[in-house]
Amino acid sequence: MVYGATLAGFRPEEEEEDWKRRGGGGGRGAGRASGPGRAARVSYQARAVAARAGYAAGAQPAVFKVMPNPPSTKEAAARLLNYIGKREDEKGEKHDIEIFDEDGQVLATGGARKAFLETFCETFEPPLENTNFIEVRFELAGEVTGAALSEALNKAFGAKPFIYAQDGQAVEVYAHTDERAGPLARVLAGGRENSRSKALDKIEARLSEAMGAAGVVAKAEVMAAVGREPKAKYFLQKFIRTHSQVRFANGEPVPGGEEFDQGGGFGLRTMAPAVFRA
Repeated sequence: MVYGATLAGFRPEEEEEDWKRRGGGGGRGAGRASGPGRAARVSYQARAVAARAGYAAGAQPAVFKVMPNPPSTKEAAARLLNYIGKREDEKGEKHDIEIFDEDGQVLATGGARKAFLETFCETFEPPLENTNFIEVRFELAGEVTGAALSEALNKAFGAKPFIYAQDGQAVEVYAHTDERAGPLARVLAGGRENSRSKALDKIEARLSEAMGAAGVVAKAEVMAAVGREPKAKYFLQKFIRTHSQVRFANGEPVPGGEEFDQGGGFGLRTMAPAVFRA
């Protein structure tokens, strides 16, 4: 919107001449214009003059920096701010230029940008310290009440945050884990029969035994593993959308449907607050 409002008057000459011929910029009948039409013309002419003046002085209409990934660290954000806040002169030497924050305050120097960066970075949440998540399927051997299932799952996963959904005798769980998910994902992708790794067998045996010790006979099977935060978010969203009646570890329902699509406040950070840096 700022870009459009600032540069709306900067039109190619042929467009302006056509605009004038249609009565927008002088000539017979131009003086008869009044009210909104006159105000719009004055505003247009003012923007046109300002745009030409800036362009003649060497300013570009706008500068955009496209990045493959958003700044993930304070250093990356500083580099981006310095990129925006400097421009090369005719000799190829870089010098500071004025940039503005969201409140319209001028950041004219490197020192001003550095000071702004201190508060700017506070608006970003820190990355997960541990981005390892697994999806586990439990096959229940018999009927289990909701309360008993929730208690058994909590004992099986210990203090690790998780969400789950039950469909008959099958229980799907998306859980945080201390295991390295990368190697687990490679084993699953390549086929467990083609791997000598016993890591998945150990996880499944441990979870099955813990469920049994809590009074629920169930066989665990690791279905997926993910070790990067973007993928963890994607599979979390997919889990919620593809399962009905998804619940938190305490048995409370997870926001879903339209509430989830519109940003209902659920995500990795509400699911696993204990794994974040203070």
